[in-house]
Amino acid sequence: MLVVLMILFVCFAGFVTASLTSVVAEDHKTTHRLYALQAQVMANSQLELAKNLVNASPYNTDMENEVLLAAVARADRMIAGTQVRVERIGTTGYFRLTTTAAHMGVLRNSEAVVRQTSPASSYNLFVIDHPVGLSGRPRGAIHTNKYIDFYFRNGLYQDQVTAGEGFNFVAGATQENTRFTGVTNPNAPAYDILANVDFDSLASRATALSVTENLISEVQFNGNEVEVKLFQPAYQEQYQTTRTRTRLLRYDTETYVEQEPVYTETPYTVTVPVYTTETYVTTESQPVYATRTVTRTYQEPVYADQTVSYTVQVPVYGTRTATRDETVRVWVPLDEGSLSGSAGTVGSSTQLAGYWRTETVQVQYQEQYVERYETETRYRTDRVLTGYNSVSRDELETYVSGYTDVPVTRTRQVQTGTRDETRILREITGYVDVTKTRQVPVYETYTETVTRTRWVAETLVRTERVPADGVIYLKGDVRKMAGQLNGRVSLITSGKVRLTGSVQYVDDAGQTRMANGVDPTQPYTDNPSYAGNSLLAVMAKGDIVYAKECPERMEVNASLISAGGAVGFEGITVSVDGREVSTSLDTRNATYVRDSLRRLGGIVSRYRPVATYIDEYGNLGAGFETGESVMDQNLLLTSGNNAPPPFMFEGAQPTWILQTSGQKLGVID
Repeated sequence: MLVVLMILFVCFAGFVTASLTSVVAEDHKTTHRLYALQAQVMANSQLELAKNLVNASPYNTDMENEVLLAAVARADRMIAGTQVRVERIGTTGYFRLTTTAAHMGVLRNSEAVVRQTSPASSYNLFVIDHPVGLSGRPRGAIHTNKYIDFYFRNGLYQDQVTAGEGFNFVAGATQENTRFTGVTNPNAPAYDILANVDFDSLASRATALSVTENLISEVQFNGNEVEVKLFQPAYQEQYQTTRTRTRLLRYDTETYVEQEPVYTETPYTVTVPVYTTETYVTTESQPVYATRTVTRTYQEPVYADQTVSYTVQVPVYGTRTATRDETVRVWVPLDEGSLSGSAGTVGSSTQLAGYWRTETVQVQYQEQYVERYETETRYRTDRVLTGYNSVSRDELETYVSGYTDVPVTRTRQVQTGTRDETRILREITGYVDVTKTRQVPVYETYTETVTRTRWVAETLVRTERVPADGVIYLKGDVRKMAGQLNGRVSLITSGKVRLTGSVQYVDDAGQTRMANGVDPTQPYTDNPSYAGNSLLAVMAKGDIVYAKECPERMEVNASLISAGGAVGFEGITVSVDGREVSTSLDTRNATYVRDSLRRLGGIVSRYRPVATYIDEYGNLGAGFETGESVMDQNLLLTSGNNAPPPFMFEGAQPTWILQTSGQKLGVID
């Protein structure tokens, strides 16, 4: 029995010892986790401090972040005031930031990768000098140095949205019915991402085509090739020509001899009659008039009524249902943000709660039609001439009843005698020379050069065809742009650009980058069959516009950058401060209203982009009724593997690519 008790005691002691050991170990793990969490918080805090310093850093003339440059130049490579070490990644402007923190002997690290500048193409929307209006569900970073007006209910903004002068909610949008799932900042610092753009020097960037003449161009993307038609614009030309003219120099005195006749005068006498006026009386016979009654006989027609019959074909009508097209105005409420989901497209001169849309609808109605014709006998009464009647009438007439003699006094010329009259006969008996003087003008003939103006019509200068790869520079305006691109191109122009048709990315098999680009009834999504890597940046000094004759349904795959203008529907204008929107287009018949616009890529502009306009009466006047914008993932920098299109404006703003806590990022290309 004693042995048994001893054995039980030993077993119990072992169990107690084991339990105590397990509790101590678990407590040690918990403490270690707490120390590790504290160390990680300390490391993350240091990294956030460093990121804030990098974000607030000035840039030098070479677009280099001075905080990052100062760190890599230090012996310890630390950002001043932090425990964050900086190292360059290759030669592409990428930097790795690393920090380690210790707490009670437990070490933890935090790392991030930053690109010291931001390509202009990496924004869905960036507006420098104007506010913008947003609606729908745009994807990609959005920034304006002014304020943002959020339009309509149920807006969804899943990526970074920042503004320098705050957020406003209008036309049914409120803070409660507008969702933000990305980073927002209504008081972000203002900066000009296009401040260092010099279009005069951009011709040297061209690798595929450089056109430095001021020509109008029409650009067509044909897969792997870009066709550029270049036109000399119509212009007035001054030219010089010569002409012969005469001018007066002076007057000279000239002596000349002129023959003048010599006359003789001989008097002679003639006898002429002398008349006098005398009055005399003569008798004239004049008629005497009288009246009398006479009877005259006339033949008058006699008519009688006569009934006659005739036949007519009478239509028999039936009724049937028919349809016809009618133009109606439909009120569309804006409680779902349906109007143009593209970022920055909304502009109006009224308070938006809805808008009038002009639609053509089929209406059923009852119409009469002729089933058949039936013969019907009808009667009518005609007046018929049956003869004439003799009718006598007394009439009063005037007649000459006789003549009577009447005395009449008259005058006449009567010769009473003659008289002699002396006259002079003047005859030329000869001529005599007389010397005279006169003033004679003296002229000279000379040749002069004059400048004239003539009109020179537009002419096609040449057509360039280049591979869809690299940088194209065009000095003049781009009048037309459309097509399908299979390549990576930056098109730069010192003028303006008109998008006259869809611009789509395609691969070697002709598959489009996005599915359903011109079918707004279907989702706008990535095409899984697409196997290309096309990118297009259109960079203009002036406006980039969707041409007013563009198609009903349009898709644009490109990063659109207007350094000195705006991106929007042609004919829609904004005031100097960007607050008021108007149009010069005739909007009465919805001539300039288009169905939809879908964009893949971003917009950077100096002034407010507007692609949809509603007038003060609520009429959808011009632009696109529906729209959708998606940021191209190929333009979003990740770990340095993605790159913007060939040559892209860089802004003095860092791009944070990756961040991790507690583990190494590993090798980054």
